[in-house]
Amino acid sequence: MSLYQGRPVSLQEADTSVPISFLDKFEENEHWTPFAYGSESHNDNVGGPAYSVSTFTALCDLSVIMNRILNNIYAERTFDRSSSDLSQMLDDLHSKMETWKRSLAPHLQFDPLKQSSAPPPPPHLLSLA
Repeated sequence: MSLYQGRPVSLQEADTSVPISFLDKFEENEHWTPFAYGSESHNDNVGGPAYSVSTFTALCDLSVIMNRILNNIYAERTFDRSSSDLSQMLDDLHSKMETWKRSLAPHLQFDPLKQSSAPPPPPHLLSLA
């Protein structure tokens, strides 16, 4: 939609001055229940905390990194940079992604190999995996 309207496909960090912090975290532990179409559900997952605030915060942090990737790798001006500059930039971006992944709260981390017997997390948490 952004491209159709002639706008950038991401929010530029320099254009926003809103901190990614929330004073009201009431929705964080709101109960989430699986939703399925139809009257019968064969899902044994009874749900759990939604973790909506921490998920949204993690997605905001990820979008800042993704924006840097778009601006640094896919911009026209990258063709003018030396291979060593590009390599350093890629290392920096990779480091930011690794730091982001390590900084996720334990309840937001999902490893299917370690949690094979547990019910899967909600779809909004899977978007962070």
